[in-house]
Amino acid sequence: MAPKKARKFVFKITDVPFLETPDGTMRDSFMITEETCGAQMMTAGLVFVPPHSQNHEDIHEVEELFYIVKGKGKITYDGKPMDVEAGDMVFMPAHVAHRVINDSDKPYIAVWAILTKTSDLGEKLLGEMKTWKEIKPNTGWSKWPYMPKDK
Repeated sequence: MAPKKARKFVFKITDVPFLETPDGTMRDSFMITEETCGAQMMTAGLVFVPPHSQNHEDIHEVEELFYIVKGKGKITYDGKPMDVEAGDMVFMPAHVAHRVINDSDKPYIAVWAILTKTSDLGEKLLGEMKTWKEIKPNTGWSKWPYMPKDK
């Protein structure tokens, strides 16, 4: 019998796949999942949106929050833009369409958390993600200010 894998509780961006949408408008890392740490009531990660771009519109059956780490822009709430900047926390109710609009000259980086396990996010999102390509973190416009020094 194979030894049981140690449970992980602390993650660096280099510990999980760093994914980019086919159109290049968003980079994402799913850091807290059933697979990475056994999370049963949440999924969380980091989202990056390049300057002068916007990501796809999203909607969930559950609540979501964002903490903006770097940059500024707008988050739409059912099509209505709200200004956000580093240090802001945004609550997104369930069933509300939303997206990030980065109208600045610098990348937008946020921590996000959805209050459900990854496998319950829905086939639409999970199926779309299969078309996203894995890239190296800290490349191009998505410089991560907290990248481990040894990577």
